[in-house]
Amino acid sequence: MSSRSAGRPGKHRVLAAHQILDTALALVDERGTDALTVRGVAAALDVAPNALYTYFPNRDALRAALVEHLLGELDGVKLPADWPTALRHLAGALRALLARHPGAVPLFVAGPMFGPHGLHTGERALALLAGAGFTPTAAARALYTVLAYTLGFAAMDAAELTPGAPADMDTRVAQRRTAFEAVPAADYPHTHAAASVMATYVTDTQFRSGLDTILAGLARSAASPSR
Repeated sequence: MSSRSAGRPGKHRVLAAHQILDTALALVDERGTDALTVRGVAAALDVAPNALYTYFPNRDALRAALVEHLLGELDGVKLPADWPTALRHLAGALRALLARHPGAVPLFVAGPMFGPHGLHTGERALALLAGAGFTPTAAARALYTVLAYTLGFAAMDAAELTPGAPADMDTRVAQRRTAFEAVPAADYPHTHAAASVMATYVTDTQFRSGLDTILAGLARSAASPSR
């Protein structure tokens, strides 16, 4: 962060949008979404806020642009013709992206992703589902179900983390296991018995297990003539 005083005006220099968004992402990774303001990013870049207003006139525009910036990473994800595998790849890539940037998760949960990258990713998935015989309604519902699961998983995962201080997964699982095993077995026998599994709720193994269950259900629905 810049060490200049709050009352001193920032420098005036030409910035590229990607420089601003890279700095915004670093800020979110370090301090969470509450730190994501036009003035905050300007201070980190050591420039006056009006240097950013050309690109992002307010905080909402900056937030939407950062989501779009991150979603650009999904453009390179190859989606095979097999729709369950394609959705598995897409959900896995989104999960990995949000696991790398847990501080940004609230931005994804906050609203629709209407930027070009978000729309492109959704269009690719919907086209695959349509090619597999899904009606437009069924395809949209299937994609939403997978996205809602992925974002919900990421949000619950991020809620356990402190911005700027990522915890080792083995440590997290061990801490969760200790907490669940401490639940009185006499009062909560089923919870106590499932402690080892519940401790792994934040892992990729659990994510894939839940996703496979959803995809299996969608496959059964796709096979139904009433869909």
